Amino acid sequence: ASDAFLTRYGAMRKGLQNRHAPKRRDLVGLLGSVANEKEAQHCRTLLKDFRVHVPKLEDARPHGGALIRATVRAGALSEALKLLSEHRELRFPPTLGSTMLLVRQLGVAGRVDDALAAHGILAEASPDDGRVWSVGFLETLTRALLKGGEFTRAAKLFASFREKGCTPTVHLYRLALGRSAEGCGEPDTSSDALAAVSVLEGGMKADSVKDDVCDRLAAQAREAAEAASQAAA
Repeated sequence: ASDAFLTRYGAMRKGLQNRHAPKRRDLVGLLGSVANEKEAQHCRTLLKDFRVHVPKLEDARPHGGALIRATVRAGALSEALKLLSEHRELRFPPTLGSTMLLVRQLGVAGRVDDALAAHGILAEASPDDGRVWSVGFLETLTRALLKGGEFTRAAKLFASFREKGCTPTVHLYRLALGRSAEGCGEPDTSSDALAAVSVLEGGMKADSVKDDVCDRLAAQAREAAEAASQAAA
């Protein structure tokens, strides 16, 4: 941890131990300045000390958002996920923006289960917020699943987001069908990928999405699956 960070952290910690709450702006400033895992851990301690000064949970929204954002930017993804999972204990409501950043970076790192877990924590904490089931989250999670060849889970994810009122974009259908078509040509994933294509086509039909590119990709997927099954035979 840097000297400047430790000086500010030490002063705030001492103040809190003497029942003197820091100014909200100063706290958010320190949380948002985290540059590594150790500093993020110090800030977790700070939030624990600060809990008694949070009468209304909504007031603490900027705290968690600033700390998780900074922790993700510092590359400490496991620590950021831990902070998010402890949001009740640390008394802050998870924010959409910081959770999206974490989900995206976990997906890029190939940590699909952790990305889904982070989204699940947000969904549980914000049951009445439809934005949790946005196309942005669906696309980020779908990309991560398809990159890992997880066609069955990607299809289930699509279905569950649509049940929550999300309408996938044509761009997202193209992305998912394109990757599924590739999967249809690989013997190990062919049947799962073909089943995913059927789920995607069902979603398009229900959402009245008409797109020539999607139709072409679905046809390519079927041809690839047929060729893969003949090759396997």
